[in-house]
Amino acid sequence: MRVGPLSDDKIIDLLTKYFVPVWLSNDHFQLAAPSDAEQSEVMRIYRERERRHLATGTVCVVVLAPDASVAATLRLHQAADPEILGPFLQKIVDDGKLNPRSAEAIRATTAASPPLAKPRTEGGMVLHVLTRFADMKPNRGVSQDWLEWTPAEWSAFAPAKDAAVRAVQTVPKETAYNLFRRLYPPWATWDPRKCQVVGGTLTTAVVAVEGGEIRLRLEGEGEMRVPVGDDPVGGKITVRLVGAARYDTARRAFTSFALVSDRAEFLRYWKGAPLPAKMMVGVEMEP
Repeated sequence: MRVGPLSDDKIIDLLTKYFVPVWLSNDHFQLAAPSDAEQSEVMRIYRERERRHLATGTVCVVVLAPDASVAATLRLHQAADPEILGPFLQKIVDDGKLNPRSAEAIRATTAASPPLAKPRTEGGMVLHVLTRFADMKPNRGVSQDWLEWTPAEWSAFAPAKDAAVRAVQTVPKETAYNLFRRLYPPWATWDPRKCQVVGGTLTTAVVAVEGGEIRLRLEGEGEMRVPVGDDPVGGKITVRLVGAARYDTARRAFTSFALVSDRAEFLRYWKGAPLPAKMMVGVEMEP
């Protein structure tokens, strides 16, 4: 949805002027558990959809009327197409003879941009992880997560002040694996705790030392197993990473750290047939 209809100017204009979008998830990975009131409301909407024989499904667009009754629904595989979602929303506007909200009302209900992720531990290093499928079909989104390496973790592979060019260090296994567990595809079941790292390495190599700064080349590769349906290891992720980092010897801190991959793959099977999907991966240290 994010890379399809929710990036379409016409859809954005309709939603902004005539609707108040709300996103609810059945999964609460890394979030606090939903309140009883939220769970009760979700179940009320679900039961009404079933009672009125409206489109259901665990992923669905639901439009509520001002009295909170369900006005219309649209399944995800249809809603992911702007050419279907647009007329669906426009019909609701036309049938209800809705008046557009004022610019002031729109601004008043526009959510502020979320703040940058900050380390929970003093001196911690926060990495922003993004993955997506290479084909970028309208129903394919981008997943993102944040990982923090503590000072003890990142200092274990930080270069020495007198590091020589071509000096190589290996990132400790568990530190690297904590990153690899986040290289999940935008998939139905997304949970790093269920990502099993089969193997992998991440190394740094000094390429230049000058002016109190050490520049490093990063290389990594990993293999992970993730759930597919009822099989806890039914999907396999393989990835090869390259990147670069800068280290300030005076501050004894990384000032940048980035990894990318266009050589990642998510492999699963359907009725015994392999279904490989190419992935793109990006990792960048938060400022």
